[in-house]
Amino acid sequence: MEEYKDFDDKSPPAIANTVRDTFCESFKWKGSLSRNSLSNDFKIPRSTSFQPKTPRLFEALEYQHVYTETDLFQTMKVYLEQKISVEKELINFIEKEIDDKLMEHIPKQIHETLPEISEKIRCLEVVYYIILQHFNHFEASDGNSEVDYDWDIEEISRVKEIMYEIFPTVKPDVIEEFLSGDRTICVSAVMLTMKAINGLNDMLANVLNENLKIKDSVKIGKIVIYAIKLAFCFEFLYSSLMADKESIFFNENNTRDIAILNKHLDVINPFDLDNHLKRLEKAGNNIGFYMGIAQKGFQHKSYTKSLVSMAYYSSLYFLNSKSGSDNGNLFMHTLEPETFGRMIQFPENRYIQSILTLTASVLSKVEVSKIIYVPISRIDQLTHETYLDNSSPFIVENRSGLNFMMTSRDVNPSDYVKVNIITNQDWGKVNWKTGKLLDPAASPAHIDGIILFIHGGGFISTSTGVYQPLLRKMNKETGYPIFSVDYRLAPKYAYPTGLSDCWMVYLWLQYYAEEYLQLTFDKIILAGDSAGGNLCTGVTLLSLLKSCKVPTGLSLIYPGMLVSRTHFIPSMLYSLDDYILNTVVLDFCVSSYDTKNNGDKDFLLSPNLAPEELICNDGKVCFPMTRIIISGNDPLRDTSLEFIIKMAKLGVDIQAVDYQYQIHGFIMFNMGPISFKESDHAIEKCISYTKEIIDQNADS
Repeated sequence: MEEYKDFDDKSPPAIANTVRDTFCESFKWKGSLSRNSLSNDFKIPRSTSFQPKTPRLFEALEYQHVYTETDLFQTMKVYLEQKISVEKELINFIEKEIDDKLMEHIPKQIHETLPEISEKIRCLEVVYYIILQHFNHFEASDGNSEVDYDWDIEEISRVKEIMYEIFPTVKPDVIEEFLSGDRTICVSAVMLTMKAINGLNDMLANVLNENLKIKDSVKIGKIVIYAIKLAFCFEFLYSSLMADKESIFFNENNTRDIAILNKHLDVINPFDLDNHLKRLEKAGNNIGFYMGIAQKGFQHKSYTKSLVSMAYYSSLYFLNSKSGSDNGNLFMHTLEPETFGRMIQFPENRYIQSILTLTASVLSKVEVSKIIYVPISRIDQLTHETYLDNSSPFIVENRSGLNFMMTSRDVNPSDYVKVNIITNQDWGKVNWKTGKLLDPAASPAHIDGIILFIHGGGFISTSTGVYQPLLRKMNKETGYPIFSVDYRLAPKYAYPTGLSDCWMVYLWLQYYAEEYLQLTFDKIILAGDSAGGNLCTGVTLLSLLKSCKVPTGLSLIYPGMLVSRTHFIPSMLYSLDDYILNTVVLDFCVSSYDTKNNGDKDFLLSPNLAPEELICNDGKVCFPMTRIIISGNDPLRDTSLEFIIKMAKLGVDIQAVDYQYQIHGFIMFNMGPISFKESDHAIEKCISYTKEIIDQNADS
């Protein structure tokens, strides 16, 4: 592949010191913070001239955060003596000072949830108390463990009981273990979260001070957004207490894992960081602008009224783009359920799909795009009771009644899974108009391999339609036909339904394509982005668990490899400041999909938890060749890093590339008003990874 001109592709694959904390000049963290680096061999070029108009909590997090007990104590001391008053002022403002006139500008469900948000912010004080108790049990702060802060123990006890009610992930026995000193906290993880809370409070204090001078709906909206972010900080702070102290993120002595990651991860950096950050801020403003228009448009149930309304507000916000961006930002942090539901389903409108398909067809010159409906085996579909059953699938052992359908008429989603076939030639012995064999006596057509693509969208949105440009380009470059799965989406269909649908398609293609499509192939490659990457890995683990044919390889794009609210990783803090995958959106996706909160124990839901004996059995590596594209500023980033380390230790052929300073979903922004040049480069990288899997297995 040619070197992309806007990148420094010659960077060595050492990542330990590739990204340092970048904080906007408009605010700085206070407190004495020490930081240890793993390597001084390579550093990202720093941005010195560009200052975003809107302060962001994090431009980039370094890969390792090592802090001492003294660092945390000094930060907590300053924070409790000065900053916690901002949180109390916020609670007081929410409960007493927002008048009815201003409340009219806040979405209805926020009116109803503001009291709960206040209670969640109060819960932070319980964790602050736990942290200070840690120093009382383990005197590790230069002999000075006194903090000038008056704890109301009765209030702490009261809030603690409320905390157990509103946070189902919080375990009372764990809290008591911390308070009694039977369990120690992860200092570095707590320190990192406190820095985020400290920064939020700094920005919140400015907004509160401004609001004392003049009250308006825009500032109220900003206050509500900061309140929501602080409420989510409770879960981050609670989970950071229990973070793994041996992780490379918090332990500089874990040199083995660091060396493994250096070996298996390459880094691609923006050549011109200042210019990239400008484009990133512009993309953020554009996303807010379009979300503001969408929020107004999708308040209507009718698509016609929605389009008219969006046209009107497009003109209105064009004259005042900041107003549109502010409204969009508020919408992305409140997610009015009905409006948000209609918005995420809008790309599935048949007219939008037709435009996307036509555009992709013209640009890629890939003409054939067919739709079939693959049958669901009632016995083999996954449920919460059967998903870990390791018996061989029924449809593998008993081949009957699994013919596909070619028509969308009266298709029951509980009976069939929609599959889009994208190819540059009409292969096989099937008449795609009728679904009948052209020549029953003819031998099946044979091709080298196929690609099973599983789309992203947080398990709640999108379909094959919005991925047409990527899929057609992938088909053209590899020559492999692509089978793209439109699995059923949450919240209507929670886990494990989506995984079950993908599993059904995988089984059907592996074992029934010859019989019903008159097609045979040697290889099947799984590819997917975000939630789709998670599902690809889940399907692979299922094939190992149930002793079925294993995929040839995996090509994943910023996958979510751990769906858990209690596992702390540094990159999760990006969600406090992400343009797309912010705390509210991420929580909505997780809670909609994982309704039973099994993400911290179910390895099919969280592939990072997969048992080692499933990956490597009796010294034989069972997991297939894997390639991953990572976004540097992605809340999901560190789950991929953990996955890489685990798989590499077990001998899996795994490599990844990290596009620094890129946001989650950036590969989809390769055209239009929100676009990155790096997106085209990443698409080419994804395709080259797929070709590498094809070539590697051809050689073997």
